[in-house]
Amino acid sequence: MPDLVRLLVPSDERFRTIGPELAGKYCAASGGTDSDVQALTTVVEQAVGDLTTGAAADHSLSLDLSAPVGRVEVALSCGGRSSVVTQPLPTTPDASL
Repeated sequence: MPDLVRLLVPSDERFRTIGPELAGKYCAASGGTDSDVQALTTVVEQAVGDLTTGAAADHSLSLDLSAPVGRVEVALSCGGRSSVVTQPLPTTPDASL
């Protein structure tokens, strides 16, 4: 499971694809399938769009990516607004059983 990743980018439209792309790569590194990666990327793209619409030019978009057991979470915030996106991950049998 990857460590927590924090990303801070300008809310400017030119930088909005960075967050969803990183979220997808983080999901893949956490054991997500191609469909998990695509699902998470799509929802994070939508959340980024929602949070940055109407944001002042000096606001930054913050994304915190974490992988608690069984899921990837992306906590987003921009200009006093926030959202959390969660993507379940495939479960693997516990080898100790």
